[in-house]
Amino acid sequence: MERIYKMTTNKIKRSGYIEFLYMSLAVFVGKLLSIISIFFFRLRCYDISYSASLSRNVVFFQSTKNSIRIGKNVVVGSGVCLKAGFNGKIIIGDDVSIHEYSMIFAHKNLEIGRGTMVAPHSFITDFDHKFPRPGYKRALLKEESYVSVPTKIGKNVWIGTHSVVLKGVEIGDNVIIGAGSVVTKSIPGGCIAVGNPARVIKKL
Repeated sequence: MERIYKMTTNKIKRSGYIEFLYMSLAVFVGKLLSIISIFFFRLRCYDISYSASLSRNVVFFQSTKNSIRIGKNVVVGSGVCLKAGFNGKIIIGDDVSIHEYSMIFAHKNLEIGRGTMVAPHSFITDFDHKFPRPGYKRALLKEESYVSVPTKIGKNVWIGTHSVVLKGVEIGDNVIIGAGSVVTKSIPGGCIAVGNPARVIKKL
């Protein structure tokens, strides 16, 4: 009985060790691929810290050099899309997390403060369209077809999943935006805001 116990224990230990090695290798390969991806983005004049972590299938677009800036220790999830068009700028502060399939679009200036977390499938922008108008499909290629107002998200903000933050919004520090919210107006710091349109329901 003791022999069986020892054999079982050894198998469990070996299994745990193999799993640990596998996970360590996966983390190493992921970080290596992230560094390679950042290197090629930097060659194309994207201002991205090497300490950032980029997952697979991220999409970045900028119309001018260094229009997208990503700070230290930023985590960008799979399928995230950042687009800075018409000389717009996107500035991502240190220690920010942008989770899977979120989209951030800017035509003027969009800033996300340090330590903020953006949950999956969220949308943040600093512009909207001048609709309806004749020939709008062709007009989409022109800057005058959009209304752009800077958008700013403060430090240590949590943007819940499937949330939308629209143009001209300023969100203060230490704010929680509930899942599925549509933020159409500025939110003061230190509170919880939820709903469509989002409104403050609690002070922190």
